[in-house]
Amino acid sequence: YWLAAITDRYKLVIGKNEKPWLIDLEKDPDEVTNFYSDPGTKTISNRLKQALKRLLIQTNDPALDDPDLVKWLN
Repeated sequence: YWLAAITDRYKLVIGKNEKPWLIDLEKDPDEVTNFYSDPGTKTISNRLKQALKRLLIQTNDPALDDPDLVKWLN
């Protein structure tokens, strides 16, 4: 399964078995390019990861028990 944090422009998708995907819907509306490793997107990636982590904690989501997912939120 996957977790996602979505804004009007960005979509951060985190799965168990691969590096996260950061999609820039403005630059790539077809969602084929992963911007996660681009140095210029580190701030937005971190902001979305922290927002997602806060939500998981607030809702006591069972995904917090999965170390393969949580490793991407830190």
